[in-house]
Amino acid sequence: MSLMPFIKPSAAPVSYAIIGAGGAGGFGVSDKGEGNRGTYGASGGLSSVDFPTGTVTSAGATGGENCEGERGETGFAGAASVYGAGGGVTPKNTAGYDAPATSYGAGGAGGGGDAGGVYDSGGCSGGGGNAATQQAGTAIIPYGTTLTIIVGAKALGAGPVSGGDGAGGYVSLVIDGTTHTYATAGTFTLEVT
Repeated sequence: MSLMPFIKPSAAPVSYAIIGAGGAGGFGVSDKGEGNRGTYGASGGLSSVDFPTGTVTSAGATGGENCEGERGETGFAGAASVYGAGGGVTPKNTAGYDAPATSYGAGGAGGGGDAGGVYDSGGCSGGGGNAATQQAGTAIIPYGTTLTIIVGAKALGAGPVSGGDGAGGYVSLVIDGTTHTYATAGTFTLEVT
């Protein structure tokens, strides 16, 4: 009995999940601050994979509004992503909480406001950063193809009562049943073999 030789397919099935980085929380202030409304915390970096058929991108999320809340309010929580919660509600007069590192794409919390007092008019609090939207799907990629992968950098909080940092981006590729993950900001290459 003769055996037919194994012939390797010319292309591999690839499943992908790509998410950009989360936005930073908006800042709070210790005195007044309403004039800062309409300005925003930093946006996260984009994540992408350059496939032969085109680039799939997840944009980084936008930051929260500076001084969005009223005077004396807590800082608003950052938006959750598909990977987990954003930075939690932040106490008054406290820098916004960062999004957990493994909540890829989630937003940082806003900085807490100041309640004020007899001789202090108080200050407004920051809005939570937004979350990135995951892009997921499948593709058939020829063996020998080199993919370029970009992972977005997290947005950094700033300001008088700083907003929290957003979480960084993330890319997962499953090629022929083997999972390749990228959770550090930067540019990478991967050959489909």
